[in-house]
Amino acid sequence: INPSQPVPGLYDIHPAAHFIGMISPPIMLLALPALALALPGAVQARNDVGVIALAWFVGTFVPFELLSLIWSRTSYLYYMVIVMPGIYIAVAELVTRIRVNAKLIGAWAASVVAAAIVMYPFTPWP
Repeated sequence: INPSQPVPGLYDIHPAAHFIGMISPPIMLLALPALALALPGAVQARNDVGVIALAWFVGTFVPFELLSLIWSRTSYLYYMVIVMPGIYIAVAELVTRIRVNAKLIGAWAASVVAAAIVMYPFTPWP
């Protein structure tokens, strides 16, 4: 078996697509601060959104981390698919609660859109 040509006819497939295995950098920029700021409100049960975000994050992320630590199990990027909604909730809550210039929030939102366009997973090579 030749890995570069596993089956006759599966070569020269156009357009060749590239996959960027990354989570959106603008989202991840605010992920840890958002989760950290959601913690006090969740502990005191004042912020239902914070409780949901933290519960979602911890309930979906920690099991994979424990499996990795205890049994040296390999973690894959697609495991984050179920974790990310909790992060999205926390980041959205952070963006709505912080008191910064609206232009700064607009620039961050534009960077989220730009990252989604640039990092679209199956963009053909030019």
